[in-house]
Amino acid sequence: MGRINPLYVSFVLSCAFHSYLIGSDALRIKDVEVKKPIEVELRAEKPEYLPEKYRLAQEKKIEEPVKEEHPAQDTIESQDVIKESILRYQDSVKQKIQEERRYPRWALRLGREGAVRISFDLLSLGEIKDVRLLHSSGIDELDTEAMDAVKRASPFLPFPGDFGRRELQFEIDIIFRIVSEK
Repeated sequence: MGRINPLYVSFVLSCAFHSYLIGSDALRIKDVEVKKPIEVELRAEKPEYLPEKYRLAQEKKIEEPVKEEHPAQDTIESQDVIKESILRYQDSVKQKIQEERRYPRWALRLGREGAVRISFDLLSLGEIKDVRLLHSSGIDELDTEAMDAVKRASPFLPFPGDFGRRELQFEIDIIFRIVSEK
């Protein structure tokens, strides 16, 4: 008889070990519990504490009495229309940022919450410029995600034609809060 080939022995042992593993529970896929998505809530401060640029314009009544036309009055009314247009545009920008915001997994697992204040300039064609962190949440991942959400949301819609501005400055609070399901 000849010598036993070590390669042959290794192959036979490998086959035996693999067939044992395949038959055992070690390689079986276990049922994975599907968790419900966690909702993230964006809170707004009370209107009386918000800076003037964040306050919503009063709703105009559809039926207004006919006024005599005065050039000064027309200018005031057109300025009001521009202000309302700016407010609507600012709301659309904030909404788009909110849609792009994600809760960092690490912070979510550890139950980390916080608020981040971000500032950025928005050019008339909808491009962002100079994103800055004004107030940290104290958690680097939340701060980074807030800034990244602004960048992901860009570009925004161009300014409406009646703005008369080339750039708007935004200061927004992005709040990361874990909402528990009841």
